[in-house]
Amino acid sequence: DVTVIGKVNSSVPGQYQITYKYGPDNVSKTITVTVKGGSTSGGGSTNDNNSSTNGSNNNSNGNINSGSDNNSNQTTNPGETTDTNGSTSVTPEIGNGQVAVKGESVYATKKIGLYKKADFKRNNRVKLYSKAKRINRPQFIVKGYQRDNAGKLRYRVQQYNPYTRKYVKGTKGYITASAKYVIPVYYRSTPKSNKITVINRKGLNSYRKTFLTQKVTHYKKGALLKVKKVIKYKLATRYQLTNGHYITANKKFVIQK
Repeated sequence: DVTVIGKVNSSVPGQYQITYKYGPDNVSKTITVTVKGGSTSGGGSTNDNNSSTNGSNNNSNGNINSGSDNNSNQTTNPGETTDTNGSTSVTPEIGNGQVAVKGESVYATKKIGLYKKADFKRNNRVKLYSKAKRINRPQFIVKGYQRDNAGKLRYRVQQYNPYTRKYVKGTKGYITASAKYVIPVYYRSTPKSNKITVINRKGLNSYRKTFLTQKVTHYKKGALLKVKKVIKYKLATRYQLTNGHYITANKKFVIQK
């Protein structure tokens, strides 16, 4: 009789180890089964310029609390990518809305680690991020995907500071892709109340264009705004206010009522 150890989930892209054992001596052979997924479509770069006031306040996460939110460095790389270790990253299915696309911004809602490899071990940990308040949560740009030896999906990322509009040096690596710990930075829907509140301490600006150009009004922290709808802009989103102007839908700047 042949004993099969391991399972393959044909609906989840990745590499699976299957071991076959035969006979009383348990002669075994292990093979690797690769399940391929659809490639991610390109979305271009994302720009979220919300410059408000001069001056900044450093916080423990290395973020600067000014009123700007520009993701102009975000780019998408469709298909498969190769990480620094020479292994191929598999693009997973993203239709369920749980997995961020390449180039999209995500942030950590709980304590997480950043690692050099997809297999999370203390000796390859780059940095540990503590659970933080909403405006101080570490934000990352998804660069690709990788699965660890157990098949768990990881994001290949670099930390991004939306206030300085720059990547944070020395923060390339892997983080969990679990929605229990990491979620998209941008709102994808309009609140039922059609109201949002500005939470960034430096406030934010409204603009005439979805690119967030042609500044119209500056709103201070605590301002209650009425929104008409959410607008998808490349890999980010904007809220269109009832007056027709646009603001960022970044959760570090606004919160739904």
